[in-house]
Amino acid sequence: MEAITHQLPGIQEVAPLSEEDHNCFAEIRGILEKYGNLQRFGVCLLHQHFDLAEDEVLTESWDPERRLLISKPAKRGRSPELIETSWRLDTGECRADCHPRPDGGHYSD
Repeated sequence: MEAITHQLPGIQEVAPLSEEDHNCFAEIRGILEKYGNLQRFGVCLLHQHFDLAEDEVLTESWDPERRLLISKPAKRGRSPELIETSWRLDTGECRADCHPRPDGGHYSD
């Protein structure tokens, strides 16, 4: 299976935040505020630690007792219990799904 990178830099290659980044965040904040989404969406740094195959997406699970968040690749395929949590706006693709439990928590590994 061939791995694809979507041309994201590795975490070790990412430049530190700049004044221009802070100006960009201020504009994004204004748009989120306009649409009432300040408590719904935020900004994350796009980077990669390893390649994902074309048929994979990162999944997140959470263990609140151990205070542990786990991200790992899984095969693409939407199941009703998954919640999309991260998107790339340049490609429009979902990059991470979260596994919620019926009680509002999340499944742990």
